[in-house]
Amino acid sequence: MKKLLIYILCTFMSVAHANSQVVQVVWPFAPGSTQAVMIRNLIESANQQQSKYQFVFVNKPGAGGTIAANYALTAGSLTVLASTSSFYTRPLMYHESHDPEQFRIISAICLQSPLALFSRKYSTFNDIKNNDVTVGINPGSVTQLFTRLLTQHNPELKFTDIPYKGTPEATTDMLAKHIDASIDLLSVGNLARLTPDTAVIGISGTRSLPGMPSMTSLQVKGLDNLTNSYYVFLPRAVDVAVTQELNRIFNTAINPAVRESCSNERGLAELIPFDRTEKLHQTNQIQWRQITQGISKQ
Repeated sequence: MKKLLIYILCTFMSVAHANSQVVQVVWPFAPGSTQAVMIRNLIESANQQQSKYQFVFVNKPGAGGTIAANYALTAGSLTVLASTSSFYTRPLMYHESHDPEQFRIISAICLQSPLALFSRKYSTFNDIKNNDVTVGINPGSVTQLFTRLLTQHNPELKFTDIPYKGTPEATTDMLAKHIDASIDLLSVGNLARLTPDTAVIGISGTRSLPGMPSMTSLQVKGLDNLTNSYYVFLPRAVDVAVTQELNRIFNTAINPAVRESCSNERGLAELIPFDRTEKLHQTNQIQWRQITQGISKQ
């Protein structure tokens, strides 16, 4: 009986979406990451609550999110971009990047997730002082900004950035001891991958977590305001009425599964009504310009 009900529900959903407008939701980073799972949960929830649009997950990695952003602008059909704070940092760190002003925020998924410096070679922050530490980063993303800010504000630190397509690959090489350290997110899934001898040297932001001291608490400068957030963006050229409609859909789609994914990232789920989205977008650009002040653009 249960299988029959599931079959009927699936059939109903298929019929309901048969004439739906297909909307690509483009994700720039690792498709198998816990963060991608959060985006997929959001898409599934958005599809369950309405039948006008059929949202589909599309992965377009590369260039710190710029390939996905530019794809969303030129796709030729209604396409949204799900991205992180790297959406703002990449244009401030690399000349060949997308333009954030060509987009609007239509939903905030998860805010203020800290990032961590992981290592199997070093155990504490004092261990990395005055050493040339190889660290895995994603160029132009908040993970690269992590090391840039540390070296800018703490002259005793020296990092050699090793570029990776995504944080999972960097952490895999850190665990294999091919590199000294990696910058990654604090999701439950990521922490489960770590070996017992992997140390969390420190995390960004001002909150310390059990066994994971904030860099601020270690008297390390530069990372107080560096956290990672997740947003859904839409090209600014899209009609405002459609933008408002998608804002309502994606806000409603932030269900318990999405909130749990956000909690696993140590982030905060917050619904942003449409009349606050533009102010948030402009505030984000101002804040990231301030944070990256003094960082050389490549």
